[in-house]
Amino acid sequence: MLVATVGCRTEPGALPSLRTLRAEIGTLNYESAVRRLGPPAHTLELKDHSVIAEWDAGTDTPPSFTFGLGATSGAADTTTGTTVGGGSFHRFRQLQFDSAHRLVLVQDIRR
Repeated sequence: MLVATVGCRTEPGALPSLRTLRAEIGTLNYESAVRRLGPPAHTLELKDHSVIAEWDAGTDTPPSFTFGLGATSGAADTTTGTTVGGGSFHRFRQLQFDSAHRLVLVQDIRR
């Protein structure tokens, strides 16, 4: 069973880096993570009592590129092309804790 812990909410840009959190694998526990990062946006407790928790890490917009051809004929301009990339996705910092609630994996996922 998970126990809700009161803590301050961490803004997406203020989360500790992946490198910082990975240095705490095996030592950081779930309760300490919640106190430090605030309540996770999503939590899943598995049958073996391990926990997967995700904190909002913000929205990313990758660069886009447009390739095309243009032609001018008298008064009419004609262009054709396509845009590659762009769009946006939401990023979450995912921490996985073993059945003893010790940190075992840190990664960013995109949706």
